[in-house]
Parts: sequence; structure tokens; C-alpha cells
Amino acid sequence: MLSFKPSSSKRYPFIDTLRGLAVLNMIFYHGLWDLVYLYGVNLPWFTGPIGFIWQQYICWSFILISGFCQSFAKNGLRDGIIVSLCGIAVSVVTYFVGSPVVFGVLTFLGAAMIFTYLLKKDLLRIEGEIGLFIAFLLFLLTRNINDGYLGFGPINILRLPPEFYPQHPGYFLTFLGFTARSFMSSDYFSFIPWIFLFLSGFYAYKTISKSEMEILNKGKVPFLDFLGRNSLLIYLIHQPILYLLFELIYR
Repeated sequence: MLSFKPSSSKRYPFIDTLRGLAVLNMIFYHGLWDLVYLYGVNLPWFTGPIGFIWQQYICWSFILISGFCQSFAKNGLRDGIIVSLCGIAVSVVTYFVGSPVVFGVLTFLGAAMIFTYLLKKDLLRIEGEIGLFIAFLLFLLTRNINDGYLGFGPINILRLPPEFYPQHPGYFLTFLGFTARSFMSSDYFSFIPWIFLFLSGFYAYKTISKSEMEILNKGKVPFLDFLGRNSLLIYLIHQPILYLLFELIYR
């Protein structure tokens, strides 16, 4: 079964367990999203800061872990192509069910894997600590790029020229992060800023010592480990299962 983790000669049970925890959170989060936005259940906390922080934890977890594993991926190009094709499949299916996902998380992860594979030799020339510092700083600096600013959270450092953001879907610019004003997607992860978080995970692997690496071989939780090892498959099937379940309950 496929996983968000690139195929590799190495597997670290602790990483699979962390990924499994993120998968479990994703299932619960998407289940509540369906209840709130599709079935009208009133959950004020979910639509407020708590729900946003929870959603960001899930996203950050998947992206950081995927970047971390890309450092030792055996077939990064193949994995990137497979994940990208899955992203296209999600876009096609969601278009026909009326809630289109354009440039969703799978599309981003596939592009990030391919990008990192192509530049891996050059990226590995940078020391881990330096690469981690630069990548995470760039992520913070570009986090608000979709909204037309450089900055993070409520801190907007510099407004970017409106000309960067087309009125009608300029798909390449929107993919990069310069979101078209008419663009709509129920799940959107542009290449910038998220590639810098992905690279933060990539360089984090390089900062770990041999003794610290042994920790990654411990801490296995069987159920979470199973979810982590099969996270891509679970991502693809969990929403249809949730839809079916809620239709049986609410219709």
C-alpha cells in the first residue's frame, strides 16, 4: 500500500507512528468538516481559532514528515509522480461531486517530491542546520503570499504588487502561490510557501546525530504505525467512507 512517505530502504517506526497520528487527526477533522459544512451541524469552536490550529497541525505534520523522509528516499521521482497522479484523480473526482479540489495537498506533495529529487545533490551540499534555518525562515516570510503579502499570521511585512495576482485563474501563478482572485478550491496548497516547510523537514533529517537516530527506531504504536504506513491509501478512501456513513445517518 502507498504512503505519503517516499519509498526507502529505511523505515523509522517513530516516524510512521507520528504520521499515523496525523492521519487519525485528519480523519476526525474531515469528519467534523463534513458535519459542519455539508450537514449543518453547529460547532462554533470548529470554525474558530481552535479548528484552524488543529487543521494547521495536521498540514504541517504531513508536510514536515514528507520532507524529512525525502532526505533518504530511494525512489523520490517515482513517488512524486504517483502522488501527483493521485492528486489529479482527487481533482477529477471532486469536480464531479461539486466540491472541487484544485492544487490540493497531494498535488503539492507530488510536486515537492519531484522538485527535491531533481535538486537533491545541490540541496545536500548545504549544511543541515543552515538549510533548516533558511528554509523555515523563508516559510515564515512567505506564509501569507496567497493573500498578497510577505509575512506570517497577523504580521504582514510587505504588500506584493497586485499585478502578481491575476483576476481570472492564472493557473501557473496560482500553483506557485500568487492566487488568482477568482480562484476557488476546497483544499489549496500552493508551491510557495509550503515548499519551504517541506525543505525544513528535508534539512531536519540532516541535523540528527547517530545517537538521536536510534530514537526513531523506537516508540512504535501498532495501530498508528499501520495508519502511517498506509496514509496515502487512507487519504484517498476516507472521505467517500465518511460521506457514505453520514448519508446513512442524516438522509
